[in-house]
Amino acid sequence: MSRERYRWNRDTQRVERVDDAAPPAVSRGVMVVGDIQPYKATATGEVIGGRRQHREYLRAHGLTEVGNERLPPRKIEHPPVAPDLRAVLSGLSRR
Repeated sequence: MSRERYRWNRDTQRVERVDDAAPPAVSRGVMVVGDIQPYKATATGEVIGGRRQHREYLRAHGLTEVGNERLPPRKIEHPPVAPDLRAVLSGLSRR
């Protein structure tokens, strides 16, 4: 026999029934990210065993991870201004 559970919802200021089939709420606590798994470096063949060693390896060999590369700034091209609009704008600036 299962018992029904309830919780206080701060947003609605009401008591709500908890659905056990629903996914758990997102935790707002501390999240610990584990270290990366060791891998064999492509440039040297050495085994890289952690994040710090990975960053040092990339820096030493001038490598960049895909998705972390710096892209050059894009030049924004504005559409041409119609001649009749240009005449109206120049007329406004003379006033």
